Amino acid sequence: MEDLKSAMEQHMEQMADLVQKFSAELRTGLRPAYDNFIGFFHAIDWKEPWLMGLMGFHVVLLLLTIFSRKNVNFQMCLFLLAYSMAEEIIKAQDVHHLRNVVVFKSQFF
Repeated sequence: MEDLKSAMEQHMEQMADLVQKFSAELRTGLRPAYDNFIGFFHAIDWKEPWLMGLMGFHVVLLLLTIFSRKNVNFQMCLFLLAYSMAEEIIKAQDVHHLRNVVVFKSQFF
């Protein structure tokens, strides 16, 4: 019985050591990714009109979805409208045309 108890204690010590090493590695491992994200976030010009319009559109769509959460028919129509609009935008604009639009020339993503 003592052998089993000592084996369990040794195993628990090993597991605690592994968890500590893993958490320390995870903390140091995520720091460069966080720094890269913050650098990317600060590099974006958030005052561009099309970007502000896109964010505003998404906020309005989110609020409409939240306030109409009990009205399934309205949400179905909202989804179909958003889907059809996105489909038309994708069909109307191809990648080559987007690169030549003057609005996007101030910053390239």
